[in-house]
Amino acid sequence: MRRATLLVLGGVAACVATVVPSEPILAHGGTDVDVTSDYRTRITDVTNVDGLQARTIGLDGIIEVTWTGSGSLVVSGYQGEPYLRFDDTGVARNARSPATYLNEDRYANVDLPASADADAEPDWEPVTSAASYQWHDHRTHWMSSSPPPQVSRADDRAHVIYERWEIQLVVDGEAAVIAGDLVWAPPPSPAPWIALTVVVALAAGLALWSRWWRPAAALLAALGTAALVVDTLGYVTLIDDTVANQLWAFNFAVLALAATLRLAVHASRRTAEPTLAMMLAGPVLVVIGGLDRIDVFTSGFYLSSFPAALGRLTTAISLGIGAGLSARFLAFLVPLLVRSPTPQSTSAELVTRPADPM
Repeated sequence: MRRATLLVLGGVAACVATVVPSEPILAHGGTDVDVTSDYRTRITDVTNVDGLQARTIGLDGIIEVTWTGSGSLVVSGYQGEPYLRFDDTGVARNARSPATYLNEDRYANVDLPASADADAEPDWEPVTSAASYQWHDHRTHWMSSSPPPQVSRADDRAHVIYERWEIQLVVDGEAAVIAGDLVWAPPPSPAPWIALTVVVALAAGLALWSRWWRPAAALLAALGTAALVVDTLGYVTLIDDTVANQLWAFNFAVLALAATLRLAVHASRRTAEPTLAMMLAGPVLVVIGGLDRIDVFTSGFYLSSFPAALGRLTTAISLGIGAGLSARFLAFLVPLLVRSPTPQSTSAELVTRPADPM
């Protein structure tokens, strides 16, 4: 049973490595950024001011402003009051601005404190010494859980919900603006993608329970890893982040690749039984390549530089193959755990046991 215990501990370690969030993983595997949605907020126009940069984070109305220019930049709140101030000391937020509190909730379902007054003199509170700041701006996204009227009338085609939203800025006394639009796309039917996932899982199972299961495991893990790499690449090439963070986004793909290479070694050596490499590859593909991205089956938009359909395809492949690999390893491990050890006679029993009658 010692061998079974080691396999269980190794399997638990592999699963923990898969499901424990690691930072910074950005959009995949542990963040609040919306990577799937039926809505997409875009920035289409920013006043040309030296040192001003603006971008969206995710799909659902998170705005990031970076100010490296001279002087100060002030972002206006929902009633035209000063909300954020950028200068060479960092970013400060006006504690009297209602936007300070409304932006804490996706739908602005908050009780404003008595001190919140758009007409009052600003009370600036430093929030960061960095040049960049992110906030959820309600001018840029749909503020109801119910669909917009145009979507209710025709939910089988895309709609421009806001042709132009605006965030007013003041740069050293001069007006500036960040503007964009909000688009809605109809969600796909999940049925074909679920069916594809099941087909992939069944095909993987047939291969993994055949006489060629060793090379099949390596080939399937390679295919699932390739799907995970493609999906991660689509996200990384779309975001604007440090090289270190972009490389870190591939950490689970590297784990899957390492397991794949080990499975190839076992195939060449014709290892008699499934190994922990299979137990590592399976959960990584199921959890990270599949379940972490499962909402793409039911969302109109997917945060990727590739088409959303490709994201659905890679998710189905990763989930199906990962399920097959995990099932094959468990089919080997579970009987090993429940198998009772064969009773053996001790030396004392052999000495004291009476002789069998002739």
